[in-house]
This record gives sequence, structure tokens and C-alpha cells, in this order.
Amino acid sequence: MLPSILAKQLEEGIGDYIETTFPMTNEPFRGSIQKMLEQKGSVYHEPYVAVYHPFRVVVSMPNYMVSAWMN
Repeated sequence: MLPSILAKQLEEGIGDYIETTFPMTNEPFRGSIQKMLEQKGSVYHEPYVAVYHPFRVVVSMPNYMVSAWMN
């Protein structure tokens, strides 16, 4: 499954859930949740990506490993 398709389906599902859980029955507020859901960044945010280095930083290395590596 493609993450972009899953993300879109998740957004739609969450939007449906919010609309059915918090119905606006007052005339002045009718449609306000739909408008809020359509605004970019009001409810949904782009994913944050963390990139880690593929190595660890070594604070100290035993001498026998350094000498074996240099030979």
C-alpha cells in the first residue's frame, strides 16, 4: 500500500469522524466544521521526517582495535 493513499484515506476518515461526532445544528455554525477541515494546516499537518545517521559516534576506541585496523 502506498503511504500517500493511506494518508489521504486517514484524513477522510478523521474528517468524517469529526463531522459526525460534533454535528453543528445551529444555523450560524452549520458548515463551520467542513470549512475548518478544508483549510490547510487547521487540523491535518504534513508528516515530520526524522533522518538518522547510519552510524554511531564513538567516544573512545580501544587501542588494540586501532592498531589492528591500521595494519
